[in-house]
Amino acid sequence: MKLFEIILKPGGLFGTPLVGDTLFGHLCWQFASDGTLLKSEFQELINVYQENPFCVVSSAFPKISRGKDIGYAMPRPDLSLFGKQINKEGRENRQKFLETRKEMKKQKWFFVDESLHFKFDISALMNEEEVAAAAFQGMDEEAREEAVRCTGGFCMESEEMHNSVNRLTGTTGEGFDPYISGVFSLLPGVTLALFVLLNEAVCTSQGLQTALERIGTFGYGRDSSSGKGRFTVLSIEEKTLPATGNANACYTLAPCVPEMEGIERAWFTPLTRFGKHGGGAQLGTHPFKSPVVMAEEGAVWKMNAERSWLGKGICGVSKQIPETVVQGFAPCLPCSVEA
Repeated sequence: MKLFEIILKPGGLFGTPLVGDTLFGHLCWQFASDGTLLKSEFQELINVYQENPFCVVSSAFPKISRGKDIGYAMPRPDLSLFGKQINKEGRENRQKFLETRKEMKKQKWFFVDESLHFKFDISALMNEEEVAAAAFQGMDEEAREEAVRCTGGFCMESEEMHNSVNRLTGTTGEGFDPYISGVFSLLPGVTLALFVLLNEAVCTSQGLQTALERIGTFGYGRDSSSGKGRFTVLSIEEKTLPATGNANACYTLAPCVPEMEGIERAWFTPLTRFGKHGGGAQLGTHPFKSPVVMAEEGAVWKMNAERSWLGKGICGVSKQIPETVVQGFAPCLPCSVEA
């Protein structure tokens, strides 16, 4: 499969983060509703997706400039990896590491340059304010004028008040039923990078771009019908897959369900995904999918690194649409660990 980088420009508030498995679900609805986007029948591709994925989607990451380097802010790997590195560099460095450990816990991001080659280095860690400053550095003049009015990090959370409505009667039901829903927005001018591994024998980059443009126009995730989750596709280009070299581990770019065979050791944060159908199926009798336990993006798996993706497709999660598949795959980057 070929690796493509898609640059997205957010267009307002979001109710759901741009994560790989959810984006894949949105793409599936686009492919299912418009067969011209694919060179093969969508149902045939889904039937073999568990063993032979035609499309593996990453989460979206801020694209930033750090000094003269252009790259991406990605989730920080587990700090124990950096601790191992420091412990081998002498007593003075170990003491410094322990003194600054609390401050380092705030640095939840990690800079990776455009080549997608990286090694675990404390100097690559970044906090939210540093990511915002790096994103600001890469903006054009118009975007800077808009962003300078904002404060804090590059991602700003807020709350919206809603009210439950009985769709049969058009009223609030038994009374005033308010509830709060969390939303977030990104610093104006921030662009996001999405990485997609694509089998061009069944789907072209143009078909992928068209599908993403439609998702960005109609909205992504929760509350898209009320204007949430809009974005614009700025560009799509093929990237060279990073060489594995002496790598002995993989760093994942999306939530995944790894196949355990061949994994020597792992560092990850567990995540339980409570999925819900889209594309009109959410109005059926069983709109919710069964929970799936995954490892969040930014996980590190010590294993054979000669691969561009890892994980497996998950089926059996829907009573309403039995053929539903959850993307348990994730694009991955080669890295080296000594633990």
